[in-house]
Amino acid sequence: MEVEPLLKGRRGETFREELGVPRKAKVVGMIACLKPQKDPMTFVEAASLVVHRNHNVKFLLFGDGDLADAVLRLADKRSLGQNFLHVGWRRDVPDILANLDLVVLPSLWEGLPRVILEATIAGVPVVASNIDGNREIIFEGRNGALAEPRNPQDFADKILQALEENWKVDSDLSRQIQHEYDIREMLHRQEELYLKLALDKHPRESV
Repeated sequence: MEVEPLLKGRRGETFREELGVPRKAKVVGMIACLKPQKDPMTFVEAASLVVHRNHNVKFLLFGDGDLADAVLRLADKRSLGQNFLHVGWRRDVPDILANLDLVVLPSLWEGLPRVILEATIAGVPVVASNIDGNREIIFEGRNGALAEPRNPQDFADKILQALEENWKVDSDLSRQIQHEYDIREMLHRQEELYLKLALDKHPRESV
């Protein structure tokens, strides 16, 4: 992935005004395709539980998909009102991350979720489901926490803890992930691997 843009996201009042976020509100976001794998319904249910205990939190859902209508119906049923907004697709992910206090990813299964890497690089902690893939890149106490899948209460508890304790991303971990997943570094490692395989297959003749 391209690391540099994630380090230059713009934080400011324009973003909040555009999305109707009160100046002092905490902002929690989910960035994902709205399909069963990503389980956006748990995000809505967790939002309802959090807002019941803290009205000063705004939940923003970035993305679209087959479950969009169901998500909006559930948000309306839970009377989330101005505390919840389905934004739809956006291309300005660095700016989005720069204006979030927390990212939530309640997926039911994952490979290696890009959004967790991007959030960590951008310095935004993540609460993600405790599944393979997420477990590989969520380091408790350093860039977020894991919550049980399909468990809105566990997600809500972790979200509230993150906001109340003002969680931050460990800068050393962020730099490590920047280096490991930068597209240029990945290409360099791939070139080295190809070269090694070529030399192993056709070793130079001794002089």
